[in-house]
Amino acid sequence: MSRGMIHRVRRPMQLLLLPGLSAAIGCGGPPEVSDTGYEGTWRRGNDRAQSVISIARADGGLRVRVLVERDGKPGLVCDWNGDCERRHESGEVDRYRFRSELDPRSGRLIVSYDITTAADPDQSERYVDEYVLEPDGRSLRVETVERNGETLPPGARPMRVFSKVDDRVLAPPGRSS
Repeated sequence: MSRGMIHRVRRPMQLLLLPGLSAAIGCGGPPEVSDTGYEGTWRRGNDRAQSVISIARADGGLRVRVLVERDGKPGLVCDWNGDCERRHESGEVDRYRFRSELDPRSGRLIVSYDITTAADPDQSERYVDEYVLEPDGRSLRVETVERNGETLPPGARPMRVFSKVDDRVLAPPGRSS
């Protein structure tokens, strides 16, 4: 996750992400991109590295699934229950655990996650991200607001911006992934 400046480049919507994404999302046809709130598939990245966030309504709340690909290889792969793995070339596996909830005061989606690395399985790191929908409903700003129990002040928070690529989600909960 980049902590540098974010540059926005306007270009046509692309679904050239994660092999088979357009087939996995649904029944073909061009993607539809509209303001559906948090629900849908969001992407950021370039030809070498990309991150995809799928958000679906399930069990009375919102579930988040994150997929990261680098150089055409899966980096971080999560299921709809929030369990994730990042496999290293060495064969070691880091484990992530995601949880999401809507903040009742702000209405924003709060996603917390714990990371346990293969290098130090007895130690874990905890992050809390706030997902903020931009007014157009087609951009999603993700800000890390807490790291290991420490609240990060505005302006010092790592931030990523995702663009909506489809109103549908990649392999929604209840479907095989």
